[in-house]
Amino acid sequence: MRRIASMCVCILMGAAVVFGCNKEAVVLVYQPAPERPRKHFRRPTDPRLAPTAARRTRPRPARRAPALGKLPNTTPVRLASLLPARLRGTPLHGRVDKLSLAKPVVHGNLTIYPVLSDDKPLAKPVLTIDQAFKKRKLTVTEEGSASVPQIAVAKGSGEYIFVMTGEMFIGARQDRISKHDAILPSGKGRFKLPVYCVEQGRWSGGNSFKSGNNVATQSLRKSAVRKKSQGKIWQKVSRKTAQVKAQTSTQTMNATYKSKLYRSKSPAYLKVFANLPKKHPKSVGVLVVINRAIVSFDVFVTHGLFDGLWTKLLKAFVLDAIDPHFKGSPYHHARSRQFFAKLSVAKYKRSKSPGMGEEFLIASPDITGSLLVAKKRLVHFALFPEKEEKIRSFVRARKVAAPDTSPRGVSGGGKGYGRYKGYKKHKGYKKHKGYKKHKGYKKYKGYKKYKKYEGYKKYKKYEGYKKYKARPRWHK
Repeated sequence: MRRIASMCVCILMGAAVVFGCNKEAVVLVYQPAPERPRKHFRRPTDPRLAPTAARRTRPRPARRAPALGKLPNTTPVRLASLLPARLRGTPLHGRVDKLSLAKPVVHGNLTIYPVLSDDKPLAKPVLTIDQAFKKRKLTVTEEGSASVPQIAVAKGSGEYIFVMTGEMFIGARQDRISKHDAILPSGKGRFKLPVYCVEQGRWSGGNSFKSGNNVATQSLRKSAVRKKSQGKIWQKVSRKTAQVKAQTSTQTMNATYKSKLYRSKSPAYLKVFANLPKKHPKSVGVLVVINRAIVSFDVFVTHGLFDGLWTKLLKAFVLDAIDPHFKGSPYHHARSRQFFAKLSVAKYKRSKSPGMGEEFLIASPDITGSLLVAKKRLVHFALFPEKEEKIRSFVRARKVAAPDTSPRGVSGGGKGYGRYKGYKKHKGYKKHKGYKKHKGYKKYKGYKKYKKYEGYKKYKKYEGYKKYKARPRWHK
């Protein structure tokens, strides 16, 4: 409108000049209307329309509660706030409502959150196998003519005795670890305890066992819960002894706690965490985080039982923490709610316990665990992440580039040849994950024996295949 009005004024002034009229009179005739104030579509009470000084003097809102996915740093947090709401109908319903997580204890790459309980203690105490051996109320021997998957347990009258999955029995023909959680009744009895062998290179010795004062690592305990084969257990034992450079001629798991690496680095960890149960009189378990990744979660029925098993468990945690090749989990400690949320979709399979009560195996693609219930009380609840990931911050990346042997790279489609180092960082690695999903895999038998595969061994066109110095022609 302003442009139109200005054009009209120019036309009138030009006419005034032509016809000899007064220019000032023509200008005074045109008086544009005053501009109307713009209407604001926001309400005047909107704080964003208020002046800056008023906004600064406005009282700050109350501090929000911490996110449910984050673990506590100062004050205890109820475990029920981290657990999913859809636990009704599962064995965990109503048994974990009085648990809470306390302030963590940190040393190096190991972080431990004590689990506190407000539940009433049991009328009778529960002994560990170490305490039962000292009181001479437990005898463990080979079953019959010495069978690898079973040992015989005889107990006297008195208290309950708890055997945890992964506890070590040394001596007899071979060292073993328990395959199940079991709570033996207070009366006299004889039981058959399923076990795994953790000493592959020996089958000689006496007939009686004694306590090893150690427990298996988290990886072995998880495999025992999933009821893996004996061969898988031996593979993990041999891998662990090689990683910590333990000197053993019989490939026994007990040798890892005598290795030079463990003896040199463990005292600093043990000094910090040894008195954790005494500092927290209500503690009944722990949530363990190594390299900021959740590794395991254990809860026991009483504080006394947890205190009796704490030294064993701590040794296993430290052994994983000092291992430079340790594989953690994809669950960051700030994603604890996602870790516990898998309990709502997991399957709970009931199995027979060697002692009293019932054992439930918790299985899903993301978590693995077990739950022992006796006399309507939670005796032991163990939970582990199923997936394992390499800790990038602990192991340095290789600086030397490896030749591209992926099917996509050899066939000439690998984009970004100069950007990635090695096969694993190649674009599209997650899509084909190796040669098994390569086109035509079913047509030929054996990737290395495929002679028609553009001369895999004699690939002369791939410039510098062996020395990996020159880029291939297709990259140009």
